[in-house]
This record gives sequence, C-alpha cells and structure tokens, in this order.
Amino acid sequence: IDDEQKLLRAFKAAAALSKLVLVEREVPGLCYRLMVANGRLLYALRRKPREVVGDGRHSIAELVRLRQAAAEKAPPWSRDKPLALDADALATLAGQGLQAHSVPAAGQGVALRRFESTAWGGVHEDVSASVHPANIEIVERATRLLGFANAGIDIITTDIARPWHETGAIVNEVNYAPLLGGGEISRRHIPEFLRRFLAGDGRIPIDAVVGD
Repeated sequence: IDDEQKLLRAFKAAAALSKLVLVEREVPGLCYRLMVANGRLLYALRRKPREVVGDGRHSIAELVRLRQAAAEKAPPWSRDKPLALDADALATLAGQGLQAHSVPAAGQGVALRRFESTAWGGVHEDVSASVHPANIEIVERATRLLGFANAGIDIITTDIARPWHETGAIVNEVNYAPLLGGGEISRRHIPEFLRRFLAGDGRIPIDAVVGD
C-alpha cells in the first residue's frame, strides 16, 4: 500500500480482529504460473499486467481507444476485459514517468496496471523453455509435499531463468484445482496433459460380432 494513511487504517482494521498482525515483505518481480501435471512441469506463464504497445505515432490515450475499438469487433466470448484510462491506469503511467498524452516508442510496452489480476486481466507469455531447473524442481517438490497430482503454482521472481534462491523469489500460491484450457497457451498443452494420464492412445477397444 503506497499511501501511509491507508496503511494505518488497514492495521487498525486488522487489530480490531486480532492483536497479532502478520506483515509480509514485498517481493520484487513478476508473477509466474507454473502448471504441474502428474507430478511434472507442463508449462510456465509469465503474467504481465494489462498494457498497450507503442507504435511511435499514437499517444497512450489513442492506443487505448484503438485497442478497445478492435476488441469490440471481436465475438463477445473472445473479447478482452475493457481498457480504460482510469485512476489506477493514470497512477501506473505516472510511476513509469508517462502521461496519457505521451507517445511511446515503437515496440515499447506500457503497463496500465501495476500487476496482473483476475479482475483487471493481463498478458500471458509462454516461458516454459526459460525456467531454471531449480525452479522446476521446487514447484514439483511443492506439489508432492501437498500430495497433489496437478497444481498451479505461482512464483514471484525477477527472473524465472535464474534459481529461486539467487533472486529471493517466493512461492506465492499452490492452487490444487488450477484452470486448464482457459487461454490459448494453456489449450495448446491439453494433448500432453491427457497423454500423461491416459494409457495407450486413449481409445476404447470395441469388438463387433456380425452374422448368425
């Protein structure tokens, strides 16, 4: 919480429920979702906040309008969450030294939120090939520790390609029933997910007897 008064109010509200208040250290980096299927890593995603990408010509406000207009032409079931330059977006821009009228360079990503969330949406990137073996090992261990076959494990780190113990990364969540197939990257891994659980090719043998 950036605002000191908000922080004090949060502490007072917590103290009304309990005299013990747990304060966790803030961890730098992005959230990565590592999906474990049948005890082994299936894929890994980098979860970035909502953003627009500059073209060197349009302002951030114009890029948001163009992005929203394109989204409205898509079928309702495939549309992204609406983009808006609300107070949270403007505060996030200010943290990057930008304003709504700023013109980002071509290819420059401009975040409209500080982090990705279910409420705000975000951008997912497949980083399966970049995960350091130590990070794979720690999520597979966490899955076994809890007795799960499948798990969606969230790691916060500055670099998923470096070992967790070098970057000060943490395991933030272990989800016992993670969503599979909700996004394009996830759907691409469904065949491998099924192969890990089905014997043979998954077909059911049938005997047919014809005649007298």
